[in-house]
Amino acid sequence: MSSTIANIYIPSIHVNWTRSQIADIFAKAGVGNVLRIDFVRTVAKPLENDTRTFDERTNKQFRQAFIRVDVGDHHDSPFVGLQPNMQIRLYPLTSVAETPELRGYRTNKGNLEFWMCLGAANPLVDSDLSIDEIIENLRDLFPRLETSEDNEVYNYMLKQACLLRDKHPSYQNVSELNRHQLDNNTKMLAKRIAERISERDIPAKE
Repeated sequence: MSSTIANIYIPSIHVNWTRSQIADIFAKAGVGNVLRIDFVRTVAKPLENDTRTFDERTNKQFRQAFIRVDVGDHHDSPFVGLQPNMQIRLYPLTSVAETPELRGYRTNKGNLEFWMCLGAANPLVDSDLSIDEIIENLRDLFPRLETSEDNEVYNYMLKQACLLRDKHPSYQNVSELNRHQLDNNTKMLAKRIAERISERDIPAKE
């Protein structure tokens, strides 16, 4: 029996689009019910002798989105049976004059913005940890931070985690991360630190 869940990856979406607005677009288009949206920063790779910080290399206009959609009640949805090599365009607006503050980009002058929806090859798994457990795991990494970028990433993640834990009233507006992402990103940071330590401890060949 095939799954009714489609995992979608949008490599570029304007930061003005909120989770609720994206979910409404999918619902109005009749292509599926959004279960979860994970936003990911788009960060340029550092160049040689690059002095820019992690935040300075972050794209302030566009980010990436991973969207989990239930297409069970939408048999005609183009996302039914979505595979990683498939590409589907979704047009969130019906006219170029509609909500101009949300327009991210256009393919050509006068054309409507579209979202390039791809099948996510590695969808984010759900976390079984509570937000308090994730914060504890994250803080365990603090003594092992060495690079300025690791410190920037750590501080950014800890801020988002605390906002989520404290259920800050502005969380939905200021936070890009959810509990599942925070757990995954904490594990990625721990892996990066461990790999750096391992490489440093390998004896140099004579």
